[in-house]
Amino acid sequence: MSNRAHNGFMVMMAKTIENAIIQSGNPFVDTFLDRDVGVVGELHNLRMLQTQVALNPDGDMSAVGWDECLKKYVYNRDGADKFLRCVHLAAPEVWCAKYYASMRD
Repeated sequence: MSNRAHNGFMVMMAKTIENAIIQSGNPFVDTFLDRDVGVVGELHNLRMLQTQVALNPDGDMSAVGWDECLKKYVYNRDGADKFLRCVHLAAPEVWCAKYYASMRD
């Protein structure tokens, strides 16, 4: 597995979700996010993942838990499908297929 390619996909996914949250203008975005985190916390987690990958592009982000903020979108946890529809992004099944494709050599 190429950590650099997988990390690149995670950064692209994080940036896409971050931009969708910022650009959506939908008042229900906060409703569909994790109740413990909210919009501000979710943006913070996505930005921290991007920062950690930038600091160590070849590192295994899953080993240190930095990919946890994306797994809910990949595995459709906490109603992620409703959130993704709310901000007009692809369904969790699409993200899941791309996530695992990025781990192949």
